Amino acid sequence: MMDTLLVIDDEPGIRRTITDVLESDTLRVVTAENALDGLRLLREESPSVVLLDIRLGRDSGLELFEKLRSIDPKVLVIFITGHGTSEVAIETMKRGAFDYLLKPLDFDQLQQTVDTALKI
Repeated sequence: MMDTLLVIDDEPGIRRTITDVLESDTLRVVTAENALDGLRLLREESPSVVLLDIRLGRDSGLELFEKLRSIDPKVLVIFITGHGTSEVAIETMKRGAFDYLLKPLDFDQLQQTVDTALKI
């Protein structure tokens, strides 16, 4: 069975790069550029894992996280951000995020984190 990864990030280059790096015979990557698209794709695609940017233009990734979890409490969310502080990292983990990665993304670390989440 093929797993699905949903990437929600407002930067087209990040979405494209993550797709290029992670898409494989066993993993399908779908992307959204904003909160509305992200929620729609969560409902339509039932992804196993979501990669979620903390800052989505005008939208808050933390607020979107709460909405995603209300739709699918079991979905595993990995936050990605270029604006990392320990407070934000602690907050995301307290809310139940699976993990937290800093941009620029280390693609080996990203691959390992997504692989680990998919095994759960």
